[in-house]
Amino acid sequence: MTAPGFSQLRRGGESGSASSLHGFVDGQSATRTQGNLDRTGKGVRKNRVGTRRYILGKVLQALLTLAFVLLFNFFLFRVIPPDAVELYARSTTPFTPANIEELTQDLGLDKPLPQQFLIYAQDTLPLNFGDSFSFQGQDVKQVIYDRIWPTLLLVATSTIASVAIGLLIGIYGGWRQGSSFDRGSQLFTLFVYSMPEFWFAILVLMAFAQGIGPFPSLFPAGGYSAPGTDLTGFAHVADVLKHLALPWFVLTISSIGAYALIMRNSLIGVMNDPFVMTARAKGLRQKQILWRHVVPNALLPTFTLVLLSLGFIFGGVIAIEFVFSYPGLGLLTVRAIKSQDYPLLQGLFLLFSAVVIVANLLADISYSYLDPRVRAMAPVRGSRNRADVTLPEITREGTLAGRVFSLTLLASAIGLIALSWDDIWRVCGAVHGECVERSAGVVILTMGSIPAIAWSLGILVRIRRRPVDPAGSSRYVWALGVLVAVGAIFIASRIPAYTCARGKFDDVLVLCQHPPTVSQATSWLIWKGVIGAIGLLAGALVAVRPRFVKQTAPIAVIVWAVGFGWLIADTMA
Repeated sequence: MTAPGFSQLRRGGESGSASSLHGFVDGQSATRTQGNLDRTGKGVRKNRVGTRRYILGKVLQALLTLAFVLLFNFFLFRVIPPDAVELYARSTTPFTPANIEELTQDLGLDKPLPQQFLIYAQDTLPLNFGDSFSFQGQDVKQVIYDRIWPTLLLVATSTIASVAIGLLIGIYGGWRQGSSFDRGSQLFTLFVYSMPEFWFAILVLMAFAQGIGPFPSLFPAGGYSAPGTDLTGFAHVADVLKHLALPWFVLTISSIGAYALIMRNSLIGVMNDPFVMTARAKGLRQKQILWRHVVPNALLPTFTLVLLSLGFIFGGVIAIEFVFSYPGLGLLTVRAIKSQDYPLLQGLFLLFSAVVIVANLLADISYSYLDPRVRAMAPVRGSRNRADVTLPEITREGTLAGRVFSLTLLASAIGLIALSWDDIWRVCGAVHGECVERSAGVVILTMGSIPAIAWSLGILVRIRRRPVDPAGSSRYVWALGVLVAVGAIFIASRIPAYTCARGKFDDVLVLCQHPPTVSQATSWLIWKGVIGAIGLLAGALVAVRPRFVKQTAPIAVIVWAVGFGWLIADTMA
């Protein structure tokens, strides 16, 4: 028999233990719940930070691209002949040297080139492109503003129609893959996708504007509205639509193929996803599966294509507007090219480039909201934690080859920039006057060297972050092989096989700025071929033998330095 006190004590202990256990479990649950809330809050905040970082990065890329376009647009028209001052003088006043000098001072072209660029950038920000050469007394901004509305009407209506028709063709063709409709739609879309727009426009113009045989013409041959008429209301709208019909039809049919093909391929890929099988297993109807599950996920690539195509349609509409004499930006571009209207061309090229850049930016931002996976990749790419990023391995040979290649490329680009600008200031004394063309060429050369510098720095950063593994990649050894081959070609090209006195040029790089005085054509030509062949063979051997990279890397640098240095020295001599 158990003593009552002991029994009560045991029951009290059990109840106390039970209450303690419940308290512990409740405490653990509360702690876990609070931890989940904290992690959820941190995840939301991290997602928001990643979204902002992604959008800011895309906006910064767009601004940098626009700045590069602005720089290129400035120097392009200072390099191509003829001189813009002479063109402007011929279009306004009699052509005399005094007028040329006066215009040069009025336009600020006698100032140093960097100062000219600052003035150009300052005037371009408020969209002040100056006066047009071909439209006397009219500002470039006003000329573009008057012609942009017909192009917007054509592009907007055509894009809406081509997107709607192309998506429907792609959806039904992909959903009924292998059917007669699918085969017929593929044939049609491939034909219109590969069809030249100007050729199709000429056929449509001949068939519907001029008439074929007994069939009369149905639409006007060109223009935006009937000349010499003052129509208003519905009569004006009908007249505009009648002139718009043919270019709209050509642009719509030419754009259907791309949307239909992308939508069909995207829909076929989505149909094989597991969630589609789950929807079918639940017994959903085919229309519900198609329009509620498959089509929304397949629309993502097509949506991006629509936004990207908006920018390129502005450039592609030039041929259509020229064929139909439609008074939009395309026909204005052709007229500006024919009349060599440089201010107008600068404004048009900047407008077309800005439309493409903005369309790309909108596509990137909108796609990140439609597909969260794109937005979630932003913090992963910028993470410094190797647990978050899976980088491919690289061998020690590949690491050495990548560093040698990137440093050689970096030194070559920086040296090229320094020598080019030193040549300008040494020969010209200042960047103005007769040296404008030469200095503009140096600026373009500098712009081409900047991506090489960025690429080489990117290679160094990627190599530093990638783990070293004997079974990793050695692809940078191929870059050393390319250095050897290209350096040998440069060396062979500088050997004087022919002279300009004989009427022939260097047969590799077509350079004959500083011909030698003595030439033995036959013997030197054989040496050129031998050195070039040896360089190609040596480059191939360097590329396929990564284990000898410690011996081949110095050879690659020496061959490249001799060839590239000889070429630059001979060109700037």
